[in-house]
Amino acid sequence: SVPTEIAPCTPEIKNWVGPTPVGGMKNAPFSATGKLMVDQKLPGGNAIHGVYLSRTMRDSAGRARVETVKRCWRGADGNFHAAWTVVVMDHVTETRLTWDIDDLEPKVVHLTHFSVANRPPPPTPEQIAQQKKMSELNQPPQGELKDEDLGTKNINGVSADGKRTTRTVPAGEEGNDRPLTTVHEVWFSKQLGQMVMTIDDDPRGSDMVFALENIKLQEPDASLFAAPAGYSVE
Repeated sequence: SVPTEIAPCTPEIKNWVGPTPVGGMKNAPFSATGKLMVDQKLPGGNAIHGVYLSRTMRDSAGRARVETVKRCWRGADGNFHAAWTVVVMDHVTETRLTWDIDDLEPKVVHLTHFSVANRPPPPTPEQIAQQKKMSELNQPPQGELKDEDLGTKNINGVSADGKRTTRTVPAGEEGNDRPLTTVHEVWFSKQLGQMVMTIDDDPRGSDMVFALENIKLQEPDASLFAAPAGYSVE
């Protein structure tokens, strides 16, 4: 099943990956619809307003499922239509199921095992140090960043802790004539073990707001974590 309350996507907005619930987190079942709203500024004062829906859920055993838009188009009926990709992470059987809800693709569920024996060894201290160094090289100077604790608030029925990072890019650093400011805001729910809202305001591109809506703290139907009827398993 996929969310159908509003148009599932906007073709002009591309390259977005939906949220992934924390798999393996037991006794914390939920389901929710994710909505990403994108406002892209264009020259001359024009703008594109886009939306992408997703659906995410987890059962009491820690199995997680996420449905995201694979592609989007406007049909002959004038309405937006979407093909979906579904991923189920089952930490009970240590397997991952992946399939598409798409008329152009065969009805096949891809089964992957991720047992402990097949996992790569943990990184060495030298590898960790190298990864940290590379990460630091990609970070902006600390003097450009300001972090704020936004406290706790209720977002669509769950408690979440918020943090905001504001970056001020000095004039000339990225070819900009004047200083510019970007804002990244994150609201994390310990109850769900994942983000329930993110806000990104960037004058260099698109403004994006993602939020989990229609949150239900109930056990999802067990059939949603298995291969659907009519699909073969490979």
